[in-house]
Amino acid sequence: MTVNPFEPPRTTVLDSAGPVAPAELRVLPEGAIRELVASTPAVRWTGRLAAASLVASAVNGVVSLASLQQRAQVTLTVAALIVGIPLNLLFVFLYWRCANALERLTGGDERAVDDVIDGQRRLFTVFGWLIAVFIGLVIVAVVVGVIFAVIQRRPGR
Repeated sequence: MTVNPFEPPRTTVLDSAGPVAPAELRVLPEGAIRELVASTPAVRWTGRLAAASLVASAVNGVVSLASLQQRAQVTLTVAALIVGIPLNLLFVFLYWRCANALERLTGGDERAVDDVIDGQRRLFTVFGWLIAVFIGLVIVAVVVGVIFAVIQRRPGR
């Protein structure tokens, strides 16, 4: 019998439709749990910073609206508030949820591991989508800028 060194272990589930193990069977090593618990203060402070950012951007938006004279500036400020405040609220909520799960894990609740991992997964997913959207917007802006530059440099203009 020949052994293929590239063959996956016999215990690997290659075509799984769902999670490999039910939540009650998931076990993290003690070191991983210690690292998660150690991140609790950082997650708490990041959530507080997101909440402070939310308040500061709302106050800044209201003050800006009171001082703006041109309609275009008012429209842009309102659009920024309409987009920015819900995004900030989303991050405050996600950090709050993750921090609460970390607090439960710190208190010894082993079932909170799944909530912590789920909270981190949601944060990374939202960050990933936002980064993808912003990269797309930058690409569109560059393409539009190049098109306008080419149009402006045409000899017939």
